[in-house]
Amino acid sequence: MKKQLLCGLAAFSLMAALPFLSVSGNISGLTDAAAKEVMLSQPPNITDRKGTSSESTAEAGDTMASSSEGTQDGSEPLASSPENTSDTSDKTLSAADAFITPLTDQEKGDGVFRILDTSTGAVVTVADKDFCYGAVAYEMPPSYEKEALKAQCVACYTHFSRWRVRQRQQPDPDLKGADFQADLSRGEYYLDDAFLRKKWGSLYDSCHQYLCEAVDECFGEVLREEDGSLLQVAYCALSSGTTERAEDIFGYASKHLQSVASPFDKAAPSYCTTVTHSCDELLKVLDGQNKTTLHQLGDCQRTQAGSILSLTVGEHTYTGEELRQKLGLRSANFTIKDTPEGWTLTVLGYGHGVGMSQYGANEMAKQGAGYREILCHYFSPVSG
Repeated sequence: MKKQLLCGLAAFSLMAALPFLSVSGNISGLTDAAAKEVMLSQPPNITDRKGTSSESTAEAGDTMASSSEGTQDGSEPLASSPENTSDTSDKTLSAADAFITPLTDQEKGDGVFRILDTSTGAVVTVADKDFCYGAVAYEMPPSYEKEALKAQCVACYTHFSRWRVRQRQQPDPDLKGADFQADLSRGEYYLDDAFLRKKWGSLYDSCHQYLCEAVDECFGEVLREEDGSLLQVAYCALSSGTTERAEDIFGYASKHLQSVASPFDKAAPSYCTTVTHSCDELLKVLDGQNKTTLHQLGDCQRTQAGSILSLTVGEHTYTGEELRQKLGLRSANFTIKDTPEGWTLTVLGYGHGVGMSQYGANEMAKQGAGYREILCHYFSPVSG
């Protein structure tokens, strides 16, 4: 096992040094129709009860994104270097011991999550482990590597446990005693067994067994801040090759949500997408613009990872997230080719780009990285 960890670390160390790495092998795409992102700044609609999507509120709080459905075939392993592998492994595992710990009995409470189902108005009670099964199934396809699924499980359990602790300390009466709310009829945040049977069909037994094995092997573990509190986590389907800082995207600083290399993401089939909007389409979504100002692109500010912070169009300045929502883009990391007929936008990645890249986590796992290594890579504090 230690040999496998060492190989995984050495491989990923080389990977991080090659930002334009291309992975050979037949990798099927992240299915656009099934891919979805959910950004959560607070428990759903607790602070935004007028029906505004929680994706539009990025206050200092929790944010995450779900992955696309799809299957990934194996790729050729990277050549590994033995230099300093032992020291790196020891440091990583030592950091993980303090960084990844069991949820305490006090934090667990009665060991269930209470979900206000917005489709029925009923409060549904789900045992912690059962919830982890359904939450991981919502976030990742069963074709992903087991270590990636385990990393996702720890991140999910941390995220929703943090919500539960906060809600039970300061209950919101609108939740009717629940820890958060979700539309379970649409399979939001959590997929129950009936939903999974319909979703997986004849593959249910094998997929369910594999998923349960992954969750069982890490169940109960959570990520923590240095003071012992539950970590604010974030995850996205696919970064642009470098993850984003929470400070740039959500407006709050977190030393655990910094920019780190995720170069495997550049090999994803859906890494780069192109969208074209006509002038008429742009005029409808960019309020107050006209055909003259539409082509006056001014100052553009970007994050160090490449996402647009702000862009001036004519007399108006938009944030990258505003343009992303208005134009239906997969991320805020895009460039614009301006023509008399409209805009052609080239977009990199999928999601807000903060925290753990789910695609990157899966590719790390393919190279032999364990779930603790994956979590330490994406969430450990980064200096500088």
